[in-house]
Amino acid sequence: LLEETGQEEIFGDELKTILQKSGKAIGELGAYEAVIDGVKTFIRPGSKKPKGWQITFRGRKPGSFIDSLAKGQGSLLVSRDGVLLIPLSKVQKVIEDPNAYDQDTIDIWIVFSEEKVTLSYKDKAIDVTQFRLLQQ
Repeated sequence: LLEETGQEEIFGDELKTILQKSGKAIGELGAYEAVIDGVKTFIRPGSKKPKGWQITFRGRKPGSFIDSLAKGQGSLLVSRDGVLLIPLSKVQKVIEDPNAYDQDTIDIWIVFSEEKVTLSYKDKAIDVTQFRLLQQ
């Protein structure tokens, strides 16, 4: 599936500029992880699927993406459409089944519309528009 206009992935220097213009302190900025405002942040653009942008949490070891989600520690940076910087404690709000964190992977979905941005897991969804760094 093709990316829609405005939902292209944002890379490197442009991403750094957006973070800085949003008043974020960048301690480190790698391809998949960063330290933003002193918080470990996982950078994922998502994969385009019919349901929206799929983001997969993986890893069972301490400090991994899924471990951080289970603890609600850190943030998810979605490097598309205005850039979303979502605390993992907010992502947890859609994952109501505590057994989900025992899986090898957890897939969430990001859907961009003109009015809002929605984050969902299975049949639960929340509005995450407020976490967009650049308003469209």
